[in-house]
Amino acid sequence: MEKSNYRLTKNIKDDKLDVDKLGDYILSLKIGDSIFQISIVDADHKCLLLENYVIDNVGFNDQLIKTLADIFESHHLLKAGFWKEVKVIISNRKFTLVPDTVFDKEKLADYLRLNTDLDLRSDALHYYKQLKSNSVVVFAANSKLISWLKASYPNSAVHVVHQANAFIEGVLNYDNHTEKTMFLMCEKNRLSVAITNEKDIVFFNKFVTPTTADFFKYVAASFQLYGLNQNTNKLVVWGDITKNSLEYIELNKYFKNVSLGGRPPFLKFNYMFDEVDDQQYFDLYSTMLCE
Repeated sequence: MEKSNYRLTKNIKDDKLDVDKLGDYILSLKIGDSIFQISIVDADHKCLLLENYVIDNVGFNDQLIKTLADIFESHHLLKAGFWKEVKVIISNRKFTLVPDTVFDKEKLADYLRLNTDLDLRSDALHYYKQLKSNSVVVFAANSKLISWLKASYPNSAVHVVHQANAFIEGVLNYDNHTEKTMFLMCEKNRLSVAITNEKDIVFFNKFVTPTTADFFKYVAASFQLYGLNQNTNKLVVWGDITKNSLEYIELNKYFKNVSLGGRPPFLKFNYMFDEVDDQQYFDLYSTMLCE
C-alpha cells in the first residue's frame, strides 16, 4: 500500500454542523505547497469546522493535486457539491501589490515579472481589488490546480484569492490604524509582513525565513524602512508562534509594544475551539472578508 504524504494535525468540529444545511455554509480552503487548511462557516458567522493538514513539500504541481484529490476522496464533506460559496486562498510567493490608481488588468504578467519567475504555460493570472485598501493584489496560481478545484464544485461559486488578500482584509478590519502598526503572519519558514497607517496598507511582503536570524532581520529592516518607532509603535503577531517561541522572545528584546493577535471579531466560535490558540489561522478565517 502506498504511504500517504499528508497528515491531519488539527480537526475540530462543532456539533451544530448540519450536513443538510451545506447550501447555507461557506467552505474556505487554504492551499500551500506544504499545507492544506479547511474551515466551514454558517450564515450566522459561526465557525463550524477547522482542519489542518501538513503535506510533504511537493510544490504547486501535479503531485499536489493528487494529494488533494486523495484528501477529498477520504473526506465526508469536501466532496459535497452544494455549498453557498467556496473560497480558495492560494499561499505562494507569486504575487505583487499594485496601487489601484495605476492598475491595468491587461498588464498582469508585466506586474508579476518584476517580482517573481512566471511560467505562463502552467500559471494562471488572477487579481483581486482589496475592499478596504487602495491596492490590487496580482497573483499567479497553478492553472491545473484552479481548474481541478472549480471542476470539483460545478454547482457552487468558487472564488480564488491570494493569502495576501485575506491577511490584508483581516488586518484592516482588526485595528483602528490611527498610527503606523506592523502585523506579522508566521508560518514554517515563511513570514508575511504588513504595515498600516491612516487606515490603509502601506507595505506588504512575504519572506523566506529558514532561521530566527532571517526572521528578525526582515522584521527589523521593515520597521526601520517605514519609520516605525521600536519603543512606541505596535507589532501584532499571528500564526505558528507562541509567547515561548524563540522568534517571539527575540522580538520582545528589541520592540517594546509586541502582542499576539486575536481571532477576527466578525467570527464566532463555540467552546470546542478553545484548544486553538487565538493567534492561529487568522488568514484562513479572514478569507470570509474577501468577496
